[in-house]
Amino acid sequence: MWEMPDKDLHATGLFHAFETAFKNPKSLAEFVDTVMIQDGSYIAVFIRRGHGAMLRLLDNPNLGKLLHLARDRILFTLTIYHGPAAFLAADTGNSCVYKR
Repeated sequence: MWEMPDKDLHATGLFHAFETAFKNPKSLAEFVDTVMIQDGSYIAVFIRRGHGAMLRLLDNPNLGKLLHLARDRILFTLTIYHGPAAFLAADTGNSCVYKR
């Protein structure tokens, strides 16, 4: 992975500690409806690079719920490259977390 800071032992150690989870992601719907509601230990939402943010996430209702939860809980929201396109998922018609 070109974006992995190979010389940062803390970053690579963290990656290797969670590598199995990274390679086997769980359902976003399940996460939003159960884990995110019950667990207050999260500090941020990170939407990574790639065309998936533009093609599969921009109208994803579960991502919209997640972004609204993040706003309500005052969590950091970070994106890179194509990731900001996913912010469109937060537009529910009644309210949008991110104004255009």
